[in-house]
Amino acid sequence: MIILRRSLRQLQGLITDRDYLLERAGVPRDPRGIVLGCGFATAAAVGLVALLNDDLIGWAYVVAGLLGYLFLQTRLIPVSVWLLVAAAGIWGAWAGARGALVEAGYGAVLAVVAALPVADEWSEEPNPQPNLSPTSAAAEESSPAEIAITSIGRFQVRVGERDLTSRIVDKRTIGGLWCYLLALAAKTPGGSIARAMLASQLSPGLPKRRQRERCRRQLWDLQHDLGPELGALVIVDRSSVRLDVSRTSFDVALLQQLCNELNQRIDSSIDARLLMQVRRALDETADQVFLPDFERLAADAGIDQIAARRAVVEARSHVNFLRAELARLLSQQRAEARASKGEVL
Repeated sequence: MIILRRSLRQLQGLITDRDYLLERAGVPRDPRGIVLGCGFATAAAVGLVALLNDDLIGWAYVVAGLLGYLFLQTRLIPVSVWLLVAAAGIWGAWAGARGALVEAGYGAVLAVVAALPVADEWSEEPNPQPNLSPTSAAAEESSPAEIAITSIGRFQVRVGERDLTSRIVDKRTIGGLWCYLLALAAKTPGGSIARAMLASQLSPGLPKRRQRERCRRQLWDLQHDLGPELGALVIVDRSSVRLDVSRTSFDVALLQQLCNELNQRIDSSIDARLLMQVRRALDETADQVFLPDFERLAADAGIDQIAARRAVVEARSHVNFLRAELARLLSQQRAEARASKGEVL
């Protein structure tokens, strides 16, 4: 009964949510979409009137209206439909029906409107937060080069002697989002996630407009509420978001760097410093898991469970691969070193 009541309340909320209903119906809100939507609705209405008068040409207008409305937020199909309407008007005028010139002009004007760029969904957000730029103003003045991120076995973020981990884990929503971006960066350093995709993952089930608004607020908080050092790592543009770990000491990136160095020196002698770094990295990460508390942090942030699970599984698999590759290269180097000593003897 409790589950039934909760479901009924959610259903009632969706029904009374005007934004949700309009979005599900595909009602446009940008000027271009509104003009084209009215035009296609008019075309469909003209087609219905023609069909009621037993004129089969009405089917063409009904199909044109429905097709254009379904692909309203594209350019090719609406432009093509209205050019066909304009061509039909010109043909009718050439056949002697002067009134068809109105249809030709109507189609030509709407073809021009359809050729306009589709509205950028991120430019339609009401009440934009200030300073949501590639990095916040305070962050630009900071130098994140001293930041050390430990993610394998335990989660810790330090700047020099200061431990900033609590800034992240104590802020449930944006802390979980920061760790989610870290998981994505661990698998693909420098890679980014589309803002539209991130918005849908942060607020699954909500209307797209609310998803965008909530995403924008969280990104602003992410750049400003965690301090300038951590905010400087969050890179945001109009279409994508990423966590820039290239200027930090990141343990996953260190494993990758050690693998690259061993690969480059596999046919030559390896100095004791590099061997010591490799052994220490393998020892410190032995039987350890990337971001062990990630699932809880992601759940606190409300991130879509499937997307969060996929991100952390891929990051953990990548860490395991790097460790295995590091151990293999180290073993291969030792074997070649022993073989070379045997040849000398």
